[in-house]
Amino acid sequence: MSQGNPIKQAIVLAHGRGDDCFPYGGAKALRPKYAMEVDDVPLVRRAVDAVRQVGVEDVTVAVGFLAQAVEEVFADLPASDRPRFVRVEPYDHGDAPALAAVIKQMGVDGDLLVVNGDLFAQPGEYQAVVDALIANDRKTLCALVDPLADEEDKLSWHTVSVDEGSGKIASFNGPVSDGALRVSGLYAVPAGLVGALSKAPSGGPLDRCYLARHLGAMVGPKAAIVAVKASSPVVHVDRCFDYLEANMVQVHVQVNAIPQRKGVYVYRGGEGDPDPRYVFPGTMVHKGATLVFEEDAFISPYDTLEDHLAAIKDAPRQVTPIRARAPR
Repeated sequence: MSQGNPIKQAIVLAHGRGDDCFPYGGAKALRPKYAMEVDDVPLVRRAVDAVRQVGVEDVTVAVGFLAQAVEEVFADLPASDRPRFVRVEPYDHGDAPALAAVIKQMGVDGDLLVVNGDLFAQPGEYQAVVDALIANDRKTLCALVDPLADEEDKLSWHTVSVDEGSGKIASFNGPVSDGALRVSGLYAVPAGLVGALSKAPSGGPLDRCYLARHLGAMVGPKAAIVAVKASSPVVHVDRCFDYLEANMVQVHVQVNAIPQRKGVYVYRGGEGDPDPRYVFPGTMVHKGATLVFEEDAFISPYDTLEDHLAAIKDAPRQVTPIRARAPR
């Protein structure tokens, strides 16, 4: 249950070139991957919208590669509703140096929400991370983690081990074949630790410093990190097929949101809630209507569901109903 939101500032990291996301990212990309749409909404716009849905008022977007294209994602909004943009140079040294640079420029005052701009997650995951910060007295950094299903993912992401008793991250393991959880890219940072994130080491062109690795170095008695396990599918759009996966997840979200048509079957003996498993003698169907049967549905010889259920329990009365089969 939501407990409100004490966080007033957020940083969305949308600065990188996204080389691993070719052809949707990389030096030859026509636009940055953060501007790629899922259901007509660019990834970075989704992240900013989700941040605002949990009550964050002051949002800064870190931009770098094709910065103007990221900024134009918000061009349709009134100027007062657009996030602040901070340009990061160099932009290809990893997200930890970029975050440190933005923190120094904007002067964070209080708790901070940090989001990777290529994260595809439902707003409820953002609220869960905020609630975890509150539950831990706003003293412990909280990070969203989600499960890794296949071996390729386990060897591509920073995996973590979580102490089930305390719910805290016990270790950052890097990419390992037996990893089960990864750091997703969404963090609630208490005010007391913001300063530590402003001192990330600078990465070189071939030695990028990633935030997950930087957090791993912080783990310890003085900087425990609470793992908030995702309750819905999360996609960190790092590679081209991650982008396709995000679109597929959104399709499932939309399908599940379609309201189911409801009505009443009218049959001899009364009315009742529709049950697509049974059709009874005397069922009335409006002209032009279509009956849709589930596989293994029954066309029952009994007038009511009650009679049907009673009969199938009484061997002498049992009459084999017609069973609907899916077409082969």
